[in-house]
Amino acid sequence: MTSGSPRPGYAVLVAAGFLASLAGAQRAQAADLDRVALVWTAPADCPSADTVHHQVEEIVGDTATDLAPVAAVVTVARGIGTWQASLVLQAHGQRSERQYDAESCGALGAATALIVALAAEGMEPPPPSTTGEAAVQRGSREQPRAPGAPPFWVASSVLVHLGATFDDGTMPYSFAPGIEVTAGRMLEASFWRLRFLGGGSYYFTQTGGGGPSDWYLGTYWLLSFAARACATATMGRFELGPCLGAEFVFMHGDNVGGSQVGDSQYWLSPLVGLLASFTVTSRLGFFGRADVAFPTTMRTFMGRPAFPGGNNPIYDVPPNATRVVAGVELRFF
Repeated sequence: MTSGSPRPGYAVLVAAGFLASLAGAQRAQAADLDRVALVWTAPADCPSADTVHHQVEEIVGDTATDLAPVAAVVTVARGIGTWQASLVLQAHGQRSERQYDAESCGALGAATALIVALAAEGMEPPPPSTTGEAAVQRGSREQPRAPGAPPFWVASSVLVHLGATFDDGTMPYSFAPGIEVTAGRMLEASFWRLRFLGGGSYYFTQTGGGGPSDWYLGTYWLLSFAARACATATMGRFELGPCLGAEFVFMHGDNVGGSQVGDSQYWLSPLVGLLASFTVTSRLGFFGRADVAFPTTMRTFMGRPAFPGGNNPIYDVPPNATRVVAGVELRFF
């Protein structure tokens, strides 16, 4: 063996030292990345928490040793045509909250990873794009909003409701069938939906009464025009919330009391209700609603004359009534 050739034992020691240094660096980088605590709550078809954490790791790259401790809690829900995230972030001794959305849950996960990575690097996270696949650029800034401040309402879509409806209490027979058509606007903020709806309902002509002894009540039909506002909270694809409104009712009876006399009445009623909705696609959903109506004036339908110049009272409109409706909700963006 010549004096210029390296000894095998020395080469092995050098290689072992190099591998030990490399492993130590990787352990140090992994330890630094463990300083990013991420709680990711999302539906099953979204990226996992490990996937989002790995995306954070890819973004920080060689800067991992400079990371500041970061804690992030993210809740993801499917909205109407979008995926929405609510983030609570603790970094550099400061706590912040933000809401953002994207067209897919994968894009939402990528945006979350970038926000968390920038916070760990000491940079202010920019707002994610809400018009595409959540593209974010460093250096942009969002409009500041104090933690706990009310969300910003944004007009999202035009709505059309088509449904079958039933009245119990206004007409002189139970569960009078009809149809309802309404249209309006929906506003969104975080996980809330606000619907403003206006339209009409028509309850079909039928003979009042339900037995052989009360056929004489006559034949009635009803037309109503209503306006209401409904506020719902979203739980994935499902929504539920109260409604408030008012309606103008026109009701007509023929052959009232079997006297060949016709009579018409009209009145106003406040409405209190509950709306439930289930989203099928971004443009289609199913809805159900129950309302209670309170006529502001008590109306009476008059029948055959009891004496010259007077009529018999045949049917008194009750002081309250229940309406139920179920159908489809069409959304136009």
